[in-house]
Amino acid sequence: MNKWIIAGILLAAGIVQAKQIENPDANTLWREDGSEIELSKGPGFKRWLAIPGKKELEIKPKNDGKGFSLFAKDAAGRKTVTRVKLSPEYPYLTFRITGFDLLQGYRNWTVLLEIGGFGSSQVTTPQKGIFVYDLYQNISEKEKAKKAAYLHFYLYNLRLDLEYLKLVKKPDYVVRAECADPEIKPGSKVRFTAELAEEAEDVSISLVTAGVPRPVQVNGKVKIQLKPTDKTQKIWTAEVEIKKLSLKKPCRRHQLFMKMDVLGGDLDEPVWVGLPYGIAP
Repeated sequence: MNKWIIAGILLAAGIVQAKQIENPDANTLWREDGSEIELSKGPGFKRWLAIPGKKELEIKPKNDGKGFSLFAKDAAGRKTVTRVKLSPEYPYLTFRITGFDLLQGYRNWTVLLEIGGFGSSQVTTPQKGIFVYDLYQNISEKEKAKKAAYLHFYLYNLRLDLEYLKLVKKPDYVVRAECADPEIKPGSKVRFTAELAEEAEDVSISLVTAGVPRPVQVNGKVKIQLKPTDKTQKIWTAEVEIKKLSLKKPCRRHQLFMKMDVLGGDLDEPVWVGLPYGIAP
């Protein structure tokens, strides 16, 4: 019997398949890795909402035991929702996309989390890799005080494979952006710092739009070359004065990715890090 159908039968019968794992290690507040998936008629902690009818987003663990899949078989804007804990001590939302099936028509994945107006997406040509977002940089103290929020996934004409989805203190790979201005604009100075789990031979970043992935030129160049700060070659930096950006419209926080490409070491996929600043070109 089709595993998607089995998941629906289990949901209708009220059988609990699984749950998110809290504090699996000192670095992680919670993790969903597909080893346990609980579906429910209503969203809540450790429960994913399955909406019956046209809006139902199908969820199932992967056959190989490495993660789980979200599947929307049409352009109906299917979604699922769960409630998750939040803490400034664990600022990074991260997930790894390992594969997808692209169906005909408009294709989109979108993730929203009710803190600081967070939202991110890819449209038409989604990409594999590790996705990392700092939820707390440049948000109000009122927002930082939130203890929990609803996390939403929307899919259109797409099957998306996730190895994990988690909230952590420090990701294995991340790019940090620091700017004295509240938003990045011509004249701003931005310091980019890449932190790696393994030493590398070369590290560069490029700004890429969310939605349809398109490179954004900075001062006439697509790539920003980083340099190692010491002999470990695990921390790489670049400081850039922004003179010109090839954007026609302003972007909100996390509407651009800092796409990191690493040569050498064990990392063989890009890291997509949300830029936690608005952009005023």
